[in-house]
Amino acid sequence: MNKFTLKNWILWLTGFLCFSLFISKSGVTAIAPLLSLISLIYIFKTNNNNNNNNNTLSLFIKLWISLYPVCIFLNLFSLGGIQSALQVTTDWYYPILTLAGAIIYHFKEYHNWLLKLLLASCLIGCIYGIYQFGMNYNFQFHERTRVSGFWDISRWGVFLGFFILGFVSYTSKFSIKKETKYYILSLFISLFVFSLFFLANTRAPWLALGGAFMVSLFLRPQLLKILFPLFVFSVITIYSYPPLYNRFQSIVTVEKSPEGHLSSQDKSNEGRLYMWQVALRFTKENLLFGVGYKNTTKPLIKFLNDNPEIREKYTTPEFSYNDQHSSFLFILVQHGLIFFIFFWALLLWSFVLHIIHWIKSRNAFSTFVISLYVYHGILFVFYSSVTSYEMVSFFPFLSMGFLYDYKSNLKSFNINSLPS
Repeated sequence: MNKFTLKNWILWLTGFLCFSLFISKSGVTAIAPLLSLISLIYIFKTNNNNNNNNNTLSLFIKLWISLYPVCIFLNLFSLGGIQSALQVTTDWYYPILTLAGAIIYHFKEYHNWLLKLLLASCLIGCIYGIYQFGMNYNFQFHERTRVSGFWDISRWGVFLGFFILGFVSYTSKFSIKKETKYYILSLFISLFVFSLFFLANTRAPWLALGGAFMVSLFLRPQLLKILFPLFVFSVITIYSYPPLYNRFQSIVTVEKSPEGHLSSQDKSNEGRLYMWQVALRFTKENLLFGVGYKNTTKPLIKFLNDNPEIREKYTTPEFSYNDQHSSFLFILVQHGLIFFIFFWALLLWSFVLHIIHWIKSRNAFSTFVISLYVYHGILFVFYSSVTSYEMVSFFPFLSMGFLYDYKSNLKSFNINSLPS
C-alpha cells in the first residue's frame, strides 16, 4: 500500500471496527458512521469513473441502502417532523453498512486478518468480564449478576451471542481426527466465551442463540461436533446453579391477569408486556407516519393522561416512556405503518432469497447468514436493537451473504478497478 487510498481507508476502518466491537463503545460510535460515509464516497467515485454494468450495485444492496433516505423522508411527516428527520440522519446510518459489507467482501485476502481482530477483541472483552465478575461479585453467581464487559449489559449479551454463532460456524470446518489441536482450541474458546454469555445474564440473547443454533444444526448437521459439547456444558451449568435455572424459567412466565390482559409474575416480563400492549393502542394515534424517531416520551405521556384507565392499568416502575422494547413496535410507533411495511417486507424478502440459495448450494456461509437472520429476528421481538449498535453485527453480513450466494448470477462491482 504505497498511498492511503479510499480502499485502504475502508480496510483500516473495518479493522478498527472489528477490534472495537467488544471493547470500545466509543470506537464503534466513531468508526461505524465514518465507515458508512466513506463507503458511499467510494462507490460514488466508482460509478462516476467506471461507466459499465460491472460497477453498478445490485438491486439487493440498493434497496437496503434506500432504507436510510426513505426513513428520513417519512419522518418529515411524523409528529416529530424535521427534528425527527434530522435525528434519523445523524443516528440511523446502519443500513449503509450493507454497502460497507459488500466492499469488504471483496477484500478476501484480508478476511482472516479481520477475523483475528474480532477474536482478539472478544477475548479481551471476556477477560475483562472475568475481572468484573471477581471484583463485583466475588466470583459468585446469583440472579442479579450482570457481567457486561466494556458495554452495557444487553448489547454485551447480543455481541457475545453473535460471536459464538459466527465462531461455531467458522470452526465447524475443523476435523476432529485430522485437525485435533485446532478443534480442541476452538472448543476451548467457545466454552470460554459461552461462560461469559451466561454471566451476562441476558435472557433475550440466550433465547435468540438457542433458536439460531437449532436452525443452524438443521441446515448443517456438521455443526453437531461443536454444538454438542456446548449443549452438555449448558445443561450442566444451568442445573448446577439454581439462580441461572430460575432465570431461564422466567423467560416463559407469562399469564393472563384477572382483568384479562397479559401479565407476568416476573417484573421485567410484566413491564415489557405492558409496554407492548400500550404501544399497540398508542400507535393508532399516528398510524401512517408515527410519532417520529426518538420522539415518544411527550406524546405517550399525553396519551396516557388522556386515557387514565390505560395509565392505571399498565404503568409500573418497569414501564418505559421512550422505548417500546421491541423492534417491531419501535418501528411501528416511531416510524409509522408505511415504513414498518417497507422495512419488514424487505427483511423477509432478503431472508427468503438466502433460503432459496441455501437449498441450491448448502454452503457454510449461507447457513451462518440464515442463522444470523433468526438470531436477530428473535432479538427484534424483545429489543429495539434495529435502531442501535447491534446492527453492526447484522447489516454488513446481509450483503456479504448476498454477494457470496449470488455473485455469479447478479451484477456486482469490479473491485479491482475502483478509484483511489
